[in-house]
Amino acid sequence: MIIVKPKTTSGFNLKILVLSDIHGNIEAVEKIVETINRIPGKVDLTIVAGDITHFGGLHEALNVLRTLNEAGAECLFFIPGNCDSPEIEKFESVEGIFNIHMKVLEHAGYRFLGLGGSSKTPFHTLYEFTEEEIEDMLEKLILKVPDTSRLVTVTHDPPYNTRIDINKRGVHVGSKRIREFVLNKKPFLHISGHIHEAKGVDRLDGTVLVNPGSASLGYYSFIEIIEGDVKVEFCNAFQ
Repeated sequence: MIIVKPKTTSGFNLKILVLSDIHGNIEAVEKIVETINRIPGKVDLTIVAGDITHFGGLHEALNVLRTLNEAGAECLFFIPGNCDSPEIEKFESVEGIFNIHMKVLEHAGYRFLGLGGSSKTPFHTLYEFTEEEIEDMLEKLILKVPDTSRLVTVTHDPPYNTRIDINKRGVHVGSKRIREFVLNKKPFLHISGHIHEAKGVDRLDGTVLVNPGSASLGYYSFIEIIEGDVKVEFCNAFQ
């Protein structure tokens, strides 16, 4: 259990199940759900930070998300990743499952801002943007947030030059524009994925950064916000 004290006066309590990089592994999702349903205590919200499928479309993504929704949270927020089809961005909601890409939704006193896809990769995947496009999208999104003190940002790409954007070669490969956005707007909490090997927690000024690891390998996290403290627990359904 990792406890981080962010710069906040928030008193709203919230328990979030966080996953990323499922890559269509429905067996891993079923195992994660089975494991979570044996744990006492209610999950308020599930967040999926992209790469729901492995180059799959909306039908496959919804199948994965519906299975994950059996973990019993009040609702599920997701964004597409760079390995998801761009068609997913057009989907809005069904059965308590909400796409927050290019949206700001409220839940339990917090605002959740979502940006899917990733910055450009060497692999030319399905859903990539230039850094300039990322900057433009974030600028449009922040106009919807009058107060950032209880803002949670969810991006697939992690902020550049942090503990959660280091690939297996030891190179920082996150988004520079997302880093600038976090430093300038100072969200309470930032959730991302994309870099499977960079599971962990970091801080960027006053913002807590979390990468839950790859759910395709059984990894997931619980983030508990209790009286202004952020507690992060990393889990693996196969261990």
